[in-house]
Amino acid sequence: MLSSGIKMNNSYWGWIKLHRSSNSIWLNSEIEILQQISNQISLAIFYKTLIEENLEKKIQMKAETIANEIKTQMLANISHELRTPLGAIIGLNSCFNYSTLTNDQKDMINIINHISDFILSIVNKILNAAILETHQITSTNTIFDLLDLFEKVFEKFIKDIENKQVEFILNYDVENLPKYIKSNPESLKQVLYYLLLNLIKFTKANKIIVYVSIKLQRGIDNKKSNTHSQTIKKDYLLIELYNTSNGYQDNIELGLSMCKHLVTINGGEFKAKIQLEKENKFWFTWNIDLLPLNAIFNYQ
Repeated sequence: MLSSGIKMNNSYWGWIKLHRSSNSIWLNSEIEILQQISNQISLAIFYKTLIEENLEKKIQMKAETIANEIKTQMLANISHELRTPLGAIIGLNSCFNYSTLTNDQKDMINIINHISDFILSIVNKILNAAILETHQITSTNTIFDLLDLFEKVFEKFIKDIENKQVEFILNYDVENLPKYIKSNPESLKQVLYYLLLNLIKFTKANKIIVYVSIKLQRGIDNKKSNTHSQTIKKDYLLIELYNTSNGYQDNIELGLSMCKHLVTINGGEFKAKIQLEKENKFWFTWNIDLLPLNAIFNYQ
């Protein structure tokens, strides 16, 4: 009897066995042919298994993609169904002539406005969380005007600041901060929006201060060589936001998990200090790329 093993992943999948009469012998050429046949069968089984595994993975990935798309679409539809009537409620409330209302009626209108804003914020938070979960937020770095980005985010809260009579201070280090940088502007705007939303809408803030500065971090890069390390320099923004509060806080943690996630994706660090009826503070680092002079000139 002549036998040859068929191997798969360093173990035997099966055997090929040939029989002859006891008075005959096997030639070396016959032994080599049998070995070649067993090797070819091993390769065929390996490729078949590999194709099946890849096909299974593709089917699983496709199913997950379809499920995430359906989930996102359902959340978008639900959000639309909720935001449309909420927008109508908010719009109708603004049409009331407060001068003709009693104090109790004015209080009820204010309560309706507050609850509508709160529910609208929750709906937006759910949608954004779903986007993060399905990995639709990607880190896309582009060149943008840093100060202009801050101003556009702050403009969204002008009415709230005026209505609440909050003193707003932007401490922006113009002399040291570059005008143009390269980073992810959309993610940075989302982080700023939710932090300001917490500080303005959900606390009784007397004053809100935002500090923006640039820092230089030195580190060690060991990838250049197995024996020599190299000191590298990395620029990042340090953004600090805090308010002085002497009143209630309602759902102050709205969107903070998303903020932390976006900051982490950027390679930064996010921290928060929340105290009832005291100062609330958020601060985070944001990695940026400074541009050479010729790139800034071309961009302008």
